[in-house]
Amino acid sequence: MNTLVINQNQNVEQINNRIVKGYEIYKSGLVNEVLTDRLEKAYVVGLNKRIVSEIDSVNGIYHCDCPDFEFRDFEACKHIFAVQFKNGA
Repeated sequence: MNTLVINQNQNVEQINNRIVKGYEIYKSGLVNEVLTDRLEKAYVVGLNKRIVSEIDSVNGIYHCDCPDFEFRDFEACKHIFAVQFKNGA
């Protein structure tokens, strides 16, 4: 079972906002599984069609191509939370 990935240095309000937004994206049906060129599992998420790649399916580690994910030093973004909701985390 995958778990929600949260960095301990994040502000609780920021975490809650990302979780809520991720849940809204998930409930809107905007999380679609796709296969990459290398037949790896990935997801197209949200209206901006961000790509969330599953790096380690056993440990539930993801990478997103959105600026928030990269700016926050690879902490979970709303897109990753949406994928985790879809996968039953």
